[in-house]
Amino acid sequence: MNEVLRRKGLPAAAQCAPADWEEALRFLHVLQRSSAAGLLRAVIKPRRGQASVLVGVATSVEQARSMYDAIRRSHISLDNSGGRASQPVIQEFLQGTEYVVDTVSADGVHKCVALWRYEKGARNGAPFVYLGDELVPAASEDACALLRYAEAVLTALDWRWGPAHMELMLTSDGPRLVEVNAGRFNGGDFKLVTDVCVGYNAYEVSVDAYLRRRAFRRLPAAPTSLRSAGRIVNLVSHAEGILSRDVCAPAGLQSLVRFEPHARVRGERVRRTVDLDSCAGYAYLLHTDESIVARDYRAICNADLFCTSLEDTESAHTSLSTDGGLDKNTQSTVVPVRVTDEADVANDRGRITEGAQLRSFGVQDSPSK
Repeated sequence: MNEVLRRKGLPAAAQCAPADWEEALRFLHVLQRSSAAGLLRAVIKPRRGQASVLVGVATSVEQARSMYDAIRRSHISLDNSGGRASQPVIQEFLQGTEYVVDTVSADGVHKCVALWRYEKGARNGAPFVYLGDELVPAASEDACALLRYAEAVLTALDWRWGPAHMELMLTSDGPRLVEVNAGRFNGGDFKLVTDVCVGYNAYEVSVDAYLRRRAFRRLPAAPTSLRSAGRIVNLVSHAEGILSRDVCAPAGLQSLVRFEPHARVRGERVRRTVDLDSCAGYAYLLHTDESIVARDYRAICNADLFCTSLEDTESAHTSLSTDGGLDKNTQSTVVPVRVTDEADVANDRGRITEGAQLRSFGVQDSPSK
């Protein structure tokens, strides 16, 4: 895919899908020689993988070989054709801020329906653990650069119809493609947040693209302003095993509208979070005051939510205080919170019709389109 972009004159990350280890080793040496400090730093991942499983950063040839062999032994790829299901891809490490551009296209006209800023961090020994997605307005200079690049990518790939989910890195040299999932929606449960903050969502716009072309044409090219601040928080478990207590949300979160840990009740099993596949659940934050959403986001990230035993609890506290720069002194206490029923925030083509719950978070009812 990056090769196609380069042929069309678009900047793209250096990458290689090696047929064997010898080809992989040659490419790793190229990356190392092109590094300003002469150090190796390469992303190694499955071709057409999922949920960030087996995605890692290699800083030595030995580490790269171990990752390469692990992927070759796996069956994680979504592409089982041509005997390439376990083929690794090696890509230059892109330094910057990662964004997601969710789009819908109709006959080659591309509309951005949501722009998200990702936060990832090293947790539990894994380099790319998803921590949260922040919906941002597509109005800044950086946002405009991302959208221009995203549209150019879709055009270069001759993508004309339907949804696409594109991950981009905003580097010091401009946007670079991480991956594009053409024909696929965002894998997260984005509908509530985009309905409230934008006024519509990718599902509805996809229907418009195929069946209601006039409605599609009326949509803006991108949502340049938001009615509310919104984030989706990925819950991270530092423990693994049987829960020794119920999982509750931190106290006093003004923007929390949904709290959905996968393991919730004492006696259920929780996995240690190292990728999206082992994500421990999600929380959804909405409020017109962006600072309240940011504060609640940090409170959830700092909270010790999942405890499996005294030993695991101590391990989790150690991870929280040393892994990723979280402050042990700001650990949140946890109390039960009512999980908002989706009926409270139901919408009719983007119009909030039962918004009493959302109004308590500062979100006002307004028509979407």
